[in-house]
Amino acid sequence: MQRDESVDEISRILQDYIIKKPNHPTSYVLLTTFLKNYCPEETADLIQTLKDLASKCPSDARVIQLSILLGDDGMYLNLRNIISFINSKFVFCIPELRSQFMMMANMVDYYEWKDNLRVWKRFSRVVRTFLR
Repeated sequence: MQRDESVDEISRILQDYIIKKPNHPTSYVLLTTFLKNYCPEETADLIQTLKDLASKCPSDARVIQLSILLGDDGMYLNLRNIISFINSKFVFCIPELRSQFMMMANMVDYYEWKDNLRVWKRFSRVVRTFLR
């Protein structure tokens, strides 16, 4: 019981830090790290925090983690089962797929990621999803 209370307290402190410094990427990094390590069952909160981080700092390495979470989440890329009959040019009409594609495209556009094979493999996986 005491551990749960301390986890809730730390989570509240980190969220307050984000409210006080909404344009500071470090606040999102701290909350992301905390949620990943101490609240793994709160995937929705982790995804939202990573989305906020990606909007503040698209070149951050955690954007790959967001792409992986979105790809493995039944709400996003698993929609391909539903839209498999749709021509690939219409895939961009689905906002979730379009946003994931744009997020990864923005990431590979940064200089520090140009030679990172992990980023390019993830980008390739997202592109292949559109072409199925």
